[in-house]
Amino acid sequence: MFRFLRLAALALLAICVFAMPFLKTSALSVGNVSVIVELRDDPGAVYAAKAKQSGAAISADQLQAYRAGLTASQNQFLAALTSSGVPFQVKSDRVPNSKGGTTPVDIRYTLVFNGLALTAPPSSIQVIKAMSQVKAVHPDTALHVLLDKSVDYIRAPEVYGQFQELTPFDTFNEGYEGQGVKVAVIDTGVDWSHPMFGGDPTPPRLGVDPTVAAVGTNQKVIYYMSFLGGLIDDFGHGSHTSADIAGYQGFAPGADGIPNTSDDVKIHGVAPQARLMDYKVCNAAGTCLTSDILMAIDDAVSPRRPHHRVG
Repeated sequence: MFRFLRLAALALLAICVFAMPFLKTSALSVGNVSVIVELRDDPGAVYAAKAKQSGAAISADQLQAYRAGLTASQNQFLAALTSSGVPFQVKSDRVPNSKGGTTPVDIRYTLVFNGLALTAPPSSIQVIKAMSQVKAVHPDTALHVLLDKSVDYIRAPEVYGQFQELTPFDTFNEGYEGQGVKVAVIDTGVDWSHPMFGGDPTPPRLGVDPTVAAVGTNQKVIYYMSFLGGLIDDFGHGSHTSADIAGYQGFAPGADGIPNTSDDVKIHGVAPQARLMDYKVCNAAGTCLTSDILMAIDDAVSPRRPHHRVG
């Protein structure tokens, strides 16, 4: 029932281990400011964890109902904000769908965080902070990919056992190479057809499509959601980190230093049996907004998709 909590840990691990060393912070400016408003009620994951601590069993339907209540409270906050005379706009991203178009998704959070992303005049921020429903107002900062850091050497092959699986599926059933694990990668997107992921051109399930659309999707990159309107990894960093995590079928030049020759060496990621859920939150310049990153985390740990309010 609480599998989403395990997935939450994996999603956060992927962000901390693979993404955060490559990011730095800068402030947004000019005209209206972008902020993330945190509301006072507990987000869904905290509600479920507190209930579990007290010995109560929260079903998926109960969790969904609680999240729906948070959305209703957010609507009340927005109505109060309108009544106060503050001009604002809820941030909305155009997310690609399988029909070749895009679906608008409001950037509102109910699972790992309770709040929403807004743009508003700088002079209104103190008014927003003073509202009774508001816990805090955070700047929607921009992060930038850096390529001069890498994952520390973690000696992962030592736990694999006798066999190192370089195939898309586990045949020895040892369970030490990411079998049964789904890892969310929140980065610049992914080239799911790359040989490092098996070279399968079949697209993954796109986040705004219904579950039935997942039939026949990519077996390695099983889920993909872009908050920037395009599906292509136009920076390359997300494909690189995804391969570091779960790639299984890559080749590197051997002793002669020349690629595609007979002495090429087979390479793989840390957990070559894991499946990937990729999110594109960074653009071609390597800039990633906090509001999109938070939305990706909220989606990655959700036991039901799509769960967004779309407008």
